[in-house]
Amino acid sequence: MMLSTKNKKEIEALYDKDFFLWITTHIDLLKQKKWDLIDIEHLIEELDSMGKSEICSLASLFGILFAHLYKWDHFPKSRSKSWINSIEYSQEEINRLLNKQPSLKSKLNEAIEDGWSYAKKILIDDTNIDYRLLPKECPYSFEEAINRKIE
Repeated sequence: MMLSTKNKKEIEALYDKDFFLWITTHIDLLKQKKWDLIDIEHLIEELDSMGKSEICSLASLFGILFAHLYKWDHFPKSRSKSWINSIEYSQEEINRLLNKQPSLKSKLNEAIEDGWSYAKKILIDDTNIDYRLLPKECPYSFEEAINRKIE
């Protein structure tokens, strides 16, 4: 892109017209330190969205982990190797994400709460369990869920 031919309004308009071009343009603008052309409002919005996305990823991993732990504990006749694999994979991915982004630990309570809510939806779909029979609060602590070994 020829930055010299673009003004701030044209750059801001890219956000809705061609998002990928908006991103690449902003990478160039930031590298060139052309602060006066930066679309600050949309940039803040996108950075905020990126942060929320990381929390959602963590919550999703917790949801899968909690659902399979709960099924393991309450549906022993249906236990399978795939449940073990899912539990181990989720534990590893949660640990990887928290090691890579340690500040996410400050959002653990939120991610666990959202994860349990997601787990309940999985459990209802997978087991046909009555929603009212599921605990309102997550029955697993972070330490238990992340360190539990299934054999």
